[in-house]
Amino acid sequence: MHANENYQNRNQKIISCTRTIPKTLLASAMSGGLLLLVQPLIATAQASPQPSSWNLPAGPLDQALNRLAEQSKLTISYSPGLVKGKTTRGLSGAHTPIEALRLLLTGTGLTFDALNATTFVLRPAPRPTPTNTKEQTSQAESASRQTPVNLAQVAVTGTRIRGAQPSSPLVMITQDDMRLAGDNDLGDVIRSLPQNFSGGQNPGVLPGTGGDIANQNITGGSSLNLRGLGPDATLTLLNGARLPYDGFSQATDVAVIPIAAIDRMDVLLDGASAIYGSDAVGGVANIVLKRDYNGAELTARTGGATDGGYGQTQVSLVAGNTWSSGGLLLAAETTSDGAVRASQRDYLGYIPNSDQLTIYPKMSQNGVLFSGHQEFGSNAEFTLDAFLTKRSMTETSLYAASGLQNSDTDGTIYGISPSLRITLPHDWSVRINAFDGEDNTVSQATGFSLTTDTQAFVTSTRYSNQTQSADVDFEGALFGLPGGDARMSVGGGWRKSEYNQFDLIEQTPSIEGSQSVRYAYDEVYFPLITESQEIPFVDSLSFNAAARYDDYNSFGGTTTPKLGMLWSLTPSVDVRASWGKSFKAPTLTQLYQAQSATLFTASAVGASGAPSNATVLLRSGGNPNLGPERADVATAGVVIRPSFLPDATIDLGAFDIDYRQRVVNPFSSFVQLAQALNDPAYTTFVTPNPTPNQQAGILQPAIFTNDTGAAYNPRDVIAVIDDRYLNAQSQHVRGLDFDADYSLQELDASWNFNIKGSFITKGDRQLIGVPATEDTVGVVSFPPKFKGQLAARWSRSDFSVSSIVNYLRGIRNTLLTPSPMGSSMTTVDLVFDYAASPNVLDGFGFNLSLTNVFNRRPPFLAPIEPYYVNYDSTNYSALGRVVSFSITKHF
Repeated sequence: MHANENYQNRNQKIISCTRTIPKTLLASAMSGGLLLLVQPLIATAQASPQPSSWNLPAGPLDQALNRLAEQSKLTISYSPGLVKGKTTRGLSGAHTPIEALRLLLTGTGLTFDALNATTFVLRPAPRPTPTNTKEQTSQAESASRQTPVNLAQVAVTGTRIRGAQPSSPLVMITQDDMRLAGDNDLGDVIRSLPQNFSGGQNPGVLPGTGGDIANQNITGGSSLNLRGLGPDATLTLLNGARLPYDGFSQATDVAVIPIAAIDRMDVLLDGASAIYGSDAVGGVANIVLKRDYNGAELTARTGGATDGGYGQTQVSLVAGNTWSSGGLLLAAETTSDGAVRASQRDYLGYIPNSDQLTIYPKMSQNGVLFSGHQEFGSNAEFTLDAFLTKRSMTETSLYAASGLQNSDTDGTIYGISPSLRITLPHDWSVRINAFDGEDNTVSQATGFSLTTDTQAFVTSTRYSNQTQSADVDFEGALFGLPGGDARMSVGGGWRKSEYNQFDLIEQTPSIEGSQSVRYAYDEVYFPLITESQEIPFVDSLSFNAAARYDDYNSFGGTTTPKLGMLWSLTPSVDVRASWGKSFKAPTLTQLYQAQSATLFTASAVGASGAPSNATVLLRSGGNPNLGPERADVATAGVVIRPSFLPDATIDLGAFDIDYRQRVVNPFSSFVQLAQALNDPAYTTFVTPNPTPNQQAGILQPAIFTNDTGAAYNPRDVIAVIDDRYLNAQSQHVRGLDFDADYSLQELDASWNFNIKGSFITKGDRQLIGVPATEDTVGVVSFPPKFKGQLAARWSRSDFSVSSIVNYLRGIRNTLLTPSPMGSSMTTVDLVFDYAASPNVLDGFGFNLSLTNVFNRRPPFLAPIEPYYVNYDSTNYSALGRVVSFSITKHF
């Protein structure tokens, strides 16, 4: 073995990743000749010369190597500095241990030397040098044939630069994490995330909820709502490409992707408009599909709620194959969830016709997905991701004490994303991407009067969202620095969104419009200091910066910068910080919703002393003159790996989001509208004594409604109230996140303990010119001040038992005066899992999940109306105890 400066660093240590070796043997090994020669970091575990099934998540390279060692009999030696800051795209499928090691190192700039059949030493891969002669070219081609080149780029959410780590907090949730938590789709996954608010577009959100206008179940989809800023303020990607919007609020439905095809989900808890553009205010989620998967798995699941309803069936199939220059993945999934009726929950017995009212809809979904990649020579790779999902939903609600509404919804969602990556000289590459997708949903509702048993109304609406985009990105090295190469990513592109909300009965559009944007961006990464420089309290230091310019056809241009820093004080303590600006373009609903005008009596909107015949016009609808919402987002955090607990990590973070020029209807409730003319705070939105010509200009393009009971007379109108969408609100959210994780090997088993949560210490919003603020945290229909989770897992061989405690702090009931604090909700989940392995039990695996084991009901909340539920459906679930069982066959 050759001496190498990477093995001579003063900080080199030896850590064994195998706890099954007796301590006396481990001590002997640590005092052996290998320590004297190279002093590397050693990972040791049990071997299997035959191909085994692997499922190693993407993320930090050292963690993946440790897990590989724990499941094999390879000894993998390396110095800490060699792998520090490097990531791997993970590994799944059947491979020999050596193949698994080679695939884990793909794209990391590292390779390995074999000391013997089971011992390997990592080292930097040699950089290719220009070849000018036939002999050199022949040698290069021969080497490439002996060691296949894999062009896959390690995709880390939050940066476009290879090898760089984002300075923002990042949560990675692998498919193993999902399975061992009892999650059956990505909707379950996101609703358990402490930083995510379950309000917005989610199937459990019910009428009468209140809060934000987006708190509605329009399509049956599940959308992220990080920090409770709204589902349109979180950007969602599939392998880095935007997914189509869902419904009128521009949420993005994560549940359309079959969970069987997912490798992991990355959630960036920071604004990232400088990298990704609009919507990335609360954060970014990236759904990463499996790659290089070999074999097939068939899973069947059944379950239901022990109190009744929610009968579940799910069948999923994933199959993949790889060859020397590419691979493909196919996945299919069919799911059916039964309805839950109010009569099946004893605490909802007060609701009239509770045997018909659904508090969770009946849903079915069928989806297929394809993902493939193919190399062309040694310099180009083509990838293609495509999916198609169909969903149907049926639910029944009460729109009045004696009014019943049946709703049927059918949706079709598809997306296709081709990409071409070409390697260029001098460690540069170019990637060309495109995406086309659509979310098309038709919802029909029929209302009945229960007193007369007659049909009251019929509505039928189509919601159609389309997205097309294309961009090109260049990435590569600039110049050398002590910590490595400075790198840059530069590119640009185009994107177009179209939305059509169409009344299928009247055959008229209520919203119709499109928005396009051209953009250019630049991101740089500077690794300034590395441990080899031996600077006190600076083990490593890197900076990153990004800037982006977006030019919209609707409101013009906007520039968003971002700065970040990663500083390792010691090998055990890392500090991160970031600051940037983010923005969100107005939604197409906010821009193009049809104009309407409603005539009210002046007394109904707060007028005092006005003549009895005085009236007021309320103007509402879209506003094509809207500008973008803007935000300043800052984060800071520290990651501690205590030396006395080598397998423990503590991650503490803080965030601050100053969100301005938010687009709202100034009068979001009838309570506010009733004070419009007697509260000076609303003067900005009131035009007194409008002329007949001014009124005609409002009425001419608008849908007119007269709520006065008398004929409209322009001479009686004393004011116009403007309730159109306006850039008229500011919002401030501030808080703390924590995530502590500890693993150990004891009693011939693996143990893992994790505690995580999110505190929101400040959350309020305010209309421009209005002194009063409104709480957006800790109150009904908004996020609680604290959401946390405590998990413990025991694993031995392929068998695991997980216990998860979920906690939601109580919220204030603002429906009552004074507003009392409601109870908190604590639930316990249990999951028993035997992983499917091709070499054990003929490839069969089993999973038994018990959610809310003690059958806790949601905390009581006074209903707005006697036909609404008595709990906050944006925060709490009424499903109760749910038991599900699945069986998996690996082929």
